[in-house]
Amino acid sequence: MAERSSRIDDTQLAQRAVEFGIASPREVRALLERARASDPPTPLLELLVAEHLLPAREAERLARGEPLAPPPPPPPETALPERFEDLLGWLLTETRHDELWLPPGSPPLARCGEHLQPLAPTPVAAETLHDWQLACFGAGGLAPLAGGRTITRWIVHPAGRVRVWLTPAEAGPTLRLVPLRPLPDRLPHRLPPAVARLAHLPRGLVVLASARRALRRQALTEMIEVLAHNRAVHVVVIEPTLRVALPSERALVVQREVGLHAASYAGALASALRQDPDVIVVSELREPDAMATAVQAAETGHLVICSVHGTDPEQTVRHLVDVQSHTRRDLVRVALAASLQAVAALDEVCDLEGQPHWIADVLPRSEALVRLLREDRLHQLETVSPSALGRVAGDEQVLQLLRAQRIGRLEALAHLRATPLAPRP
Repeated sequence: MAERSSRIDDTQLAQRAVEFGIASPREVRALLERARASDPPTPLLELLVAEHLLPAREAERLARGEPLAPPPPPPPETALPERFEDLLGWLLTETRHDELWLPPGSPPLARCGEHLQPLAPTPVAAETLHDWQLACFGAGGLAPLAGGRTITRWIVHPAGRVRVWLTPAEAGPTLRLVPLRPLPDRLPHRLPPAVARLAHLPRGLVVLASARRALRRQALTEMIEVLAHNRAVHVVVIEPTLRVALPSERALVVQREVGLHAASYAGALASALRQDPDVIVVSELREPDAMATAVQAAETGHLVICSVHGTDPEQTVRHLVDVQSHTRRDLVRVALAASLQAVAALDEVCDLEGQPHWIADVLPRSEALVRLLREDRLHQLETVSPSALGRVAGDEQVLQLLRAQRIGRLEALAHLRATPLAPRP
């Protein structure tokens, strides 16, 4: 009862949204009209979140009349070393950046997880950038830029290795540096048990899907760690860019980079099959040829674990088939029916304390799924009951966090896929 009385109505909320600069008066009036015109009426708070004007956690604070959290302070200005050798040492030993971007005419940028953040308010001097490019590739090595080609190489430094790209652009060539780091001593271990168990399968295809690239990357890393720690197998990992040096432990883990060790994903997969692997892990599977090769590899007795961009298991299964050409579509569909073991769609929910929780929507192999694949009736996937598909629903995990008061109602609404939330009393 106390919680209900502390909340404010839509009119007060609209005033606060304008006061805090969340939306203009015109935008708020339009949202209010939409909220009142819907049947049943939609709370203004939910529209603010749906329009990405306010994060769910901040919306809950705003509705309770609490002050909004202050914006994060700007990152401190970073003075980059002048010598390229010192820059590499600084990147490898003094930062945890995943990538460093050095565009001409723009401030240097560092990627941490999903986001790019500026390191300084002003660009690096053009003369310094040119000296760094020469230090990487030499005068003769810059010639392919004139033909519009990206050039890349590994640079070995006493503190580690860094992959460097130089990409032609309208404003001038852009340097991109990606350090190869050791695996942290302690991973967060956020992988849900229903997903971690898939690493123990003897054979077949396991697909990890998420709309967030950093989450897909972290999930694959944790799957490989489960494999390396528990199974004495030969694991071949195919990645677009090597970012983490993976230890072998009980397994033999071999990492291969597309563009360096093979010209394409399909070529890397074909080469991996000649190395007698037990498990093949493929990061960021996009090409139709590579998808078809991965399915065929799983059909011949290997365990293939791959990550793809996707939001839910059903959409991911249809994508694996629909992306194929007309002549190959049926072959891949039948091979999927024989080899697909599970599709797990991953999402991340932040609780009221800011701690992340991974949510897994798992579609395992079942008679119903195999029948739909064999009979080319994938359009009926959504009509089959979750119990018939043996599905582990992510919605239930979100609702458990909500019932335990770990997350707010709006955070739950932002992540629920199919379960309607009961109206607030």
